[in-house]
Amino acid sequence: MHTILRLPDVKRSAGLLRSTINLRITQGTFPKPVSLGGRAVGWLEAEVQQSLQRRIEASRSESSGVGATLGAPRNFELKTIRTSPVLSSNNVVPPASRCRFRQFFSLPG
Repeated sequence: MHTILRLPDVKRSAGLLRSTINLRITQGTFPKPVSLGGRAVGWLEAEVQQSLQRRIEASRSESSGVGATLGAPRNFELKTIRTSPVLSSNNVVPPASRCRFRQFFSLPG
């Protein structure tokens, strides 16, 4: 016997939002829903659990995707941009400079 999960149960089980579930279905990394008739769909619980298990194994594997890049060194650049002081209506001078923080990820290769 198969257990069918509706969207709220799938979201809760997978910890994902609907948009992410739809994206992963399109990418082929999440199971497609089963039509229940009319506009109703559901997912087979076993397929959802298998998908989650594959994702867990991939994230813990040293040789794949996100899990491998988490420990990678990151390069940072701090950039200062000068702005001209202009008095506002209440005669307050804005800060002479503001900083923008950029982060560049170094990918393992």
